[in-house]
Amino acid sequence: MPLFDDVRRAEIRPKRQNEGGFAYTNTSARPGISAIRELLEAWFERLPEDAQADVRGRFRSGDDAQHKSAFFELYWHEMLRCSGYEVETHPAMPNADTNPDFLAHRHGTPQYYLEATLAMPPGDAAADRRFAALHDTLNRMDSPDFFVHVDYSGLPKANIRGRVIRERLERWLRD
Repeated sequence: MPLFDDVRRAEIRPKRQNEGGFAYTNTSARPGISAIRELLEAWFERLPEDAQADVRGRFRSGDDAQHKSAFFELYWHEMLRCSGYEVETHPAMPNADTNPDFLAHRHGTPQYYLEATLAMPPGDAAADRRFAALHDTLNRMDSPDFFVHVDYSGLPKANIRGRVIRERLERWLRD
């Protein structure tokens, strides 16, 4: 069960603002992204089988918070392993209802528990998606001689009419 799909990749464009991390990494043909895929597949293969299905499901999620969380868990597993620890995934803890992500052992002796938690900035996910959609639309603007910087005041409560804004900006910059 690989982390990424075995497909022919032809896309060499940059990642769009409103595109999930997994979706982009899974489809990009850029050489750097290919190297990242190979590295992550190697990390994933070294993850114990009993943890792979959960990590794979979250890693492939369209929800970027889930994707990043699974990446972080893969990263910490590999970091512990490369540091010479034997790594137990989701060990039972005495007097606890939950299981941490890892228990690091050295020479058969438990050393410490590790819970890989991703700290995410507070915000309005819907507003962030609306801004990202606007950025994607503006990035398609035909303005070879100009850069556009946008400052925001407040959060959008509805979709932004990016195409209309882009067309008006293109006309203004052309004139």
